[in-house]
Amino acid sequence: MEQPRMLTERHLENYASVLIWGMQKARTSPSQKNDIVIVRYDFPA
Repeated sequence: MEQPRMLTERHLENYASVLIWGMQKARTSPSQKNDIVIVRYDFPA
């Protein structure tokens, strides 16, 4: 039995778009093809 998901596919797509937008705004130079990006996050306690 599959567990219910906390986020829908649409929510995940929107979240990914916001992460990419934020990364583009924070960078001083444009991203190049095959750039490596580290996404840091904290799990709630």
